[in-house]
Amino acid sequence: MTDQPLNLTPLDPNEDPPLEDRVVRAIMAQLETEAAWTDRATLMTGVRSLASPVWIAAGLIACVAGGVLLREPSAPPRKGPQTIAESLGLPRAVAAWMASESRAPEGSAGTGGRQ
Repeated sequence: MTDQPLNLTPLDPNEDPPLEDRVVRAIMAQLETEAAWTDRATLMTGVRSLASPVWIAAGLIACVAGGVLLREPSAPPRKGPQTIAESLGLPRAVAAWMASESRAPEGSAGTGGRQ
């Protein structure tokens, strides 16, 4: 390393005023270009975030749910068994007896059905 100072005079903008203007204009043009690119990147980032798979899935689920809610029933609801006894095919008398409060068979007074 030498002890001589570096000569930085060629870098002094006051030595050549037209050069200074050109340098300032070039720097400002570069900054404007970068700012415009950043604005486009921000816009594209926003568009990309709206098109993410999560939003697509949510939109599909909403469309399917709306279609199901708006669909007219194609057939009336089936009339099936209303109770377990009917599902098992038990006679109505037995089903009524099972649903009653007292489970004692008719004609018996606490004999458990034996007479």
